[in-house]
Amino acid sequence: MPYEAVRIDLEWYPDLPAVLEAEARAIRSEHPVFNIQHNKGRIRIEASVSAEVDPSPAGLFALGAGAVSLAMLAKWAFDWLATWRVRQMAERDGVAFQAPTVRNPFTEDPPGAMQKILWFCVAAAAASSSKDPQAMAAFSAWVQAEAQPAAGS
Repeated sequence: MPYEAVRIDLEWYPDLPAVLEAEARAIRSEHPVFNIQHNKGRIRIEASVSAEVDPSPAGLFALGAGAVSLAMLAKWAFDWLATWRVRQMAERDGVAFQAPTVRNPFTEDPPGAMQKILWFCVAAAAASSSKDPQAMAAFSAWVQAEAQPAAGS
């Protein structure tokens, strides 16, 4: 387990108000993980993901679907946050601002590249986990149909 503290500095101050001011200044400049009293308005986000993956084709396609889904969700969240932040800044400065609509990457029409990859991984995981030869044949036919360029494009 990593250490939570790597260094401790001691400084002496003449009175309590000087100590409190030094503490607030240190928290604002060093951004400690657990002491956020003087870090108002700052957001700290930490995320971690762990998974056990079945090394079969179905497991790998399912992992791919999960990774693409997380990427799509992150893009959607960051787009929404950026639009929200710009709207807040415009309101603060009294500037007229018409925000673009933040599109949902899961339901875009026409489907974007990430959505196509997601549904391919989902279908491939389902088909490769199936022992049914008809399901595998239907999946292979679908892959071939998707690989052909659309007529008239």
